[in-house]
Amino acid sequence: MDDDALCVLLDLRMPGMQGFDVHRQLIEKQRHIPVVFMSAHGDDETVRRAMQHGAVAFLRKPFAEDVLLDSNMLAIERHGEAK
Repeated sequence: MDDDALCVLLDLRMPGMQGFDVHRQLIEKQRHIPVVFMSAHGDDETVRRAMQHGAVAFLRKPFAEDVLLDSNMLAIERHGEAK
């Protein structure tokens, strides 16, 4: 898989595997893909945990479409700079 211009959008509560679990697996597999988390259930500690583990942003639902797009663009830009 080509990692150019990628961004993963993860919800904390997803069917099957939770967002933090997916993020952890990406890190363990050394996949350097930027992650943006979103959730209606993110308290301050959860946001802090996500950011400490390398998330680009944490969006609390509900959020405006432009906030999502801006966060994704930031993640893609940072990914490009890191290469």
